Amino acid sequence: MRYPASALFCSLFLFGCSSKTGTRNQSRVASEDATGTSGSESTTDSDDPDTASAGDTGEPEVPLDADFVMDSVLLLPSADGFDLTGDGVPNNALAELFENELIGEALGGSPNGYIAQSVQRGELLVMLDFVRLGSYADDSNAGIEMLLGAGEDDSDLFSGDATLQVRCGSLTPDGAAASAFDTVQVVDHALDGAPGEFLFLMPFAIDTTVVLRQSRIEGVLRPDGSGINSGRLGGSVTFGDLREVVRNDPEIGPDFGTLMLAILEGMLDVDQDGDGTPDALSAMFRYTAVSSTIDRDAACVED
Repeated sequence: MRYPASALFCSLFLFGCSSKTGTRNQSRVASEDATGTSGSESTTDSDDPDTASAGDTGEPEVPLDADFVMDSVLLLPSADGFDLTGDGVPNNALAELFENELIGEALGGSPNGYIAQSVQRGELLVMLDFVRLGSYADDSNAGIEMLLGAGEDDSDLFSGDATLQVRCGSLTPDGAAASAFDTVQVVDHALDGAPGEFLFLMPFAIDTTVVLRQSRIEGVLRPDGSGINSGRLGGSVTFGDLREVVRNDPEIGPDFGTLMLAILEGMLDVDQDGDGTPDALSAMFRYTAVSSTIDRDAACVED
């Protein structure tokens, strides 16, 4: 039996897939599979942060806050992950799941094509709202609020000057960001934020969420503030959260759900509660981002 990777990945790990119709914004994004094979790269991506022009006067005046939207997101190979257990070995069990010859085939193969499509269509808009940022080069007291975005179907979401609204599911009842990295350091344009929690929203069931806990974010800020290169985002999701998602997904069904939970339980690799038994599944993503304007004053968009 083959279970489509698109539906499974959206159910378990996508930050919030929305179902939309009509003309889609077509951003060129990376479509690298879980083994590391690269497809077309975003025209805004560059591993050299100094390639962006800063103008005739050097680095521009930096605003207090900087907004970005991810224009590419993909699951990295299992050999690439943060060391979440302190044993010197990268943790990325989600990639191992898809790389397994038998399990990966049953799941429909690498999910990265589906992730790229979701980004292209504006169904997956992950936004980074920097706070307390004083410089794109060096800052020891910044923070990042992680939000899910909504944009018009016919808008140029990744042009660098798009204005995006916030989806209600990524906010607390009082309007604050539900997920954030409160401690972010920037050294020579390289950002590093940890620890944090990252809320993944489920579109198929009300009040169903998955939280990437003990998470960490990295990236390289372009000198002119136009984007983020070489980004990585990783953490782990508890088995309890995964079980709730699988049981509430109408597309999975009880038979495959039982099998899926047994497989996931056998691949847990992180002990979040410290009792000596792994209780969470690690995941590691790569991303790039371009500048945008996040409209925090407008009413949020219902999921």
